[in-house]
Amino acid sequence: MKALIINGSPRPQGVIAQALDTAADELRQAGADVDRIDVYREEFHACVGCMQCRTTAICSLPRDAAHTAGERIATADLLIVG
Repeated sequence: MKALIINGSPRPQGVIAQALDTAADELRQAGADVDRIDVYREEFHACVGCMQCRTTAICSLPRDAAHTAGERIATADLLIVG
């Protein structure tokens, strides 16, 4: 099983990060392949609302961490967001 954990907290050692660390440890012990995104470390550009993706299924903005995150989300069997 592929698990993806997304940490949206700006505090790398905060309560949310600690809870997600615990979840990751438990998943690894159960045999899961765990991947993690710490949003505060990534550079995401905001959606401009062009809606082109609705017809082409491809974002027209220059590639950034949001594109990579979307691909990782699409391939995950389990998604945990904190």
